[in-house]
Amino acid sequence: MKRNKRMAREFFDLAENKSYPENIHYLNKALKLDPYKADIYFVMGEKLVDATKNNQAIKCFDNALKYFSNASNELTLLDIYAGKAKALAFARKYEQALYYFDKALKYKGNIIDLQTNELFKARLNCLENFKRANKFKHDLYGIMHSIKEVDRKVKLGISLTEQDITNKSKALEDLKNLSKLRYYSYQVNSFISKFNKPVIKGMLLTLGFIGGGFLLNRFRPDLALQITGKAHEIFNNLSNNNIREKIQVKIKNIAQTLPKK
Repeated sequence: MKRNKRMAREFFDLAENKSYPENIHYLNKALKLDPYKADIYFVMGEKLVDATKNNQAIKCFDNALKYFSNASNELTLLDIYAGKAKALAFARKYEQALYYFDKALKYKGNIIDLQTNELFKARLNCLENFKRANKFKHDLYGIMHSIKEVDRKVKLGISLTEQDITNKSKALEDLKNLSKLRYYSYQVNSFISKFNKPVIKGMLLTLGFIGGGFLLNRFRPDLALQITGKAHEIFNNLSNNNIREKIQVKIKNIAQTLPKK
């Protein structure tokens, strides 16, 4: 038993400086030897969040909570609550994320420090996304209701007025634009976490960032500024003029597909 735990610790330590998926490989080896260690599940959850594997990360944080009685002194419930809250937020499960952000903040009590401020900021960001997601659902419901109402009249043999035809045409156009907004805002958010990769990957991501950036101004101006600034930095550091020209053409093509305000 002691030998297994010692070997598990060695695999655990090896995972620390490895990148995905190698770090997960070592953590899985550690779990086979020490399957009830909360610390291993917690670190695996953090590594999976970094790799944008958020749903898998959530399961790891759940196991960290389940086996918390077997945690080291370094790991706290606050760490797990905060980790799970972030994973849920990244997975767009905003309502559940808010619940765990509140549990983490409650655990902090009246202590105000850098970690508290970061939790408040993350919770506020999650709340804003929750409101936007609900607005999207509300807008989508209104659009689909307009379309279905016209289709209902057609099915019942009720003559359509000019206003009915106009309403359906507008609703279909709104649905098309709403789908584009949703798609590009999702693409841009996924790009943000990857900007710390090597420049060659950042360069490829630049192909999509501006198209989303235009749209993101309607959702999250702060993130739009963040990604446009970073992408411009990457773009300006490119030395290959041919690649720069190709990127500019791609950006122009993307911009032409965007719905107008």
